[in-house]
Amino acid sequence: MVVGMNRPAVPTARPFLRRSAALSAGIAIAVLLAGCAAPSVEPTPSATAPAVPPTPTPTVPVDVPNPGGTPPEQVFNGDCLTVFSPEEVEIAATWPAMNPVGFVNSVPDMALVHQVGGLGCVWAPLDGVEGFLQATVVPQEVLSARLAGDGTTCFLQFEKTYICSVDVEANGYHLSANLTTANDSSYEKANAASAVLAEIFATHANALTAAVTIEQPDGAWPLDFSCADLADSAKVGKALDNSDLKISDGGGDVQVTAAETDLWNGRPFLRCYWRDGAPDADQIGEVTVAVLGGGGWSQLEVAQLPGAEEVNIDGVELAIVVHDPEGTGAEEVGDLHIFDGVNWFVLSATGVAPESLYNAVPVLIDGLDSL
Repeated sequence: MVVGMNRPAVPTARPFLRRSAALSAGIAIAVLLAGCAAPSVEPTPSATAPAVPPTPTPTVPVDVPNPGGTPPEQVFNGDCLTVFSPEEVEIAATWPAMNPVGFVNSVPDMALVHQVGGLGCVWAPLDGVEGFLQATVVPQEVLSARLAGDGTTCFLQFEKTYICSVDVEANGYHLSANLTTANDSSYEKANAASAVLAEIFATHANALTAAVTIEQPDGAWPLDFSCADLADSAKVGKALDNSDLKISDGGGDVQVTAAETDLWNGRPFLRCYWRDGAPDADQIGEVTVAVLGGGGWSQLEVAQLPGAEEVNIDGVELAIVVHDPEGTGAEEVGDLHIFDGVNWFVLSATGVAPESLYNAVPVLIDGLDSL
């Protein structure tokens, strides 16, 4: 595919060397619930709780010499078990739970929770049992006024099974949770379970030092710009030889809790789209960019994803292509992760090989640096 006159030659991808640090436990929620629609203001829990897959095994050895900064300190010491133990989930929800797993940090939308000092967790039921719990805990100060109070709303999923949205603040910590009951519940039982969950959380939160707001690291791109701001500073269409590409806001990949919806709604640059409604046959018709200033620390998880390979792009500190397992041959598609100092963005285009996007990378870096 022709992108521009000065398109760089396709480099040979080289695998990483093995890194001794183990991949942190994670759940691929961003893949399970992925979709590019912008989230609504109100949480809309999934009608069917996603299954919990095993932590993926990297397909290539990993070594990242420059970690891109220190991960922000997380609430509850980054430990999902200190938010709710499986026994406490069972006390509240009445279904037996497995040990929790944390959200992945390999997608900007999900890593934003960690970037603001928060923690995202999932508790799945034991085999053969109905139920599910998704929870996000963040400092109250990072949320908008719409999530300033406590509240519970329960919805009937199907006969005797309810999904409850729970929000509670305690000691400066905000819990947003989506609780799916077992299939023998009632509206009264569901609300009672939510109340017990909120009480347990408040007890844990009040036993901690009060929550503090996390500051962005020096050199980080801002967390308060718009996609239009980015379009003004980074002429991506020109770099990709298609001046008809026009930008629009996207929003987050997934909806998990009210707190995440609130964070995403305030940061539309988490998913910006450049689109051309009628591109020529040799032009790229849509480009997606997801930006997380200060998120360079996530490269350790990105580098250990299946199919992750480092590539050389002139002037770029670290570029990692994560190949789509569905892609084959010259038109193999995948995400291009760019790490610049303490910052991170992901560039992709449907059906387009990542190397076709290389010309846009320095343009985006310069544009983000100027914001």
